[in-house]
Amino acid sequence: MANIFLVHHISRGTARFFANASIAIGILSTIGLSSSQVKADYIYTNIPSLAQTDIQTISKQGSTINNVVFAPNGGFGIIYNNYGYETSFFPQELLNALSAINKQHETINSIVFTPSGQWIVIYNGNGFYKSTSFPQDVTNKLLQINKQKLTISSVAFTPYGGWVIIYGSNGYFYSNIPQALSNKIVDINKASQTINNITFTNNGGWIIIYNNQINAVWSTNIPQQVSTTIKNIYANGGELSSIAFTPNNGWALFYDNEMTIYLRDIYEEEELNAYYSVIL
Repeated sequence: MANIFLVHHISRGTARFFANASIAIGILSTIGLSSSQVKADYIYTNIPSLAQTDIQTISKQGSTINNVVFAPNGGFGIIYNNYGYETSFFPQELLNALSAINKQHETINSIVFTPSGQWIVIYNGNGFYKSTSFPQDVTNKLLQINKQKLTISSVAFTPYGGWVIIYGSNGYFYSNIPQALSNKIVDINKASQTINNITFTNNGGWIIIYNNQINAVWSTNIPQQVSTTIKNIYANGGELSSIAFTPNNGWALFYDNEMTIYLRDIYEEEELNAYYSVIL
């Protein structure tokens, strides 16, 4: 059975608060509880042990984890506090790009790998660094978006060479993606709802997070534990922030528990702290 790790973070003294005792994740067992200033709770299973350690360490330090990526070679990267990062087994050229962004204190939005290990870093909304042999057709579309000064929300590659780019409020480009996915992209666009992120599994499964992270839709071939977890997060008033899959379909999922936004609207901070002391 997969080894699943679940942690709820409690944020105090910041703009938003997240409770730990109100969410029940069906098949998941609670392993630990910590207190930090991290904005999102996280759940992961079957990811590299070093990635587990880094996620926990960064969280305990009170940093905000913005994005996690797993590379085809088994490496990984964690982006936190906008331009901070931790990596393992990344190519030197990519490390140089991340260092340049970090030194300039520019925001790292995402790191994306192709199935063959080529990479791109999106920063400051629509700027990017890429590997020398990054697919030219994708590069051309990104340059077009960059010239229009539109925000690049998501870049993702299927395991079979297809790709999708989401940009602006509801713009998109794609090539050789599953028909069911392209249909969903069109439907969401027609409903004037914003797509926040698209993620692929190593067997071609996909997940769309949209409508300001309060909705998600996915294919039938994503791991059952993932779909069950997402359903429970939404059933308990949470928001799905991001999800990343390893080459072996391990996964790391980040979410916000929105119940405490409602609580904050009702109670003063001292009352909230008293509430937390009871439920803890």
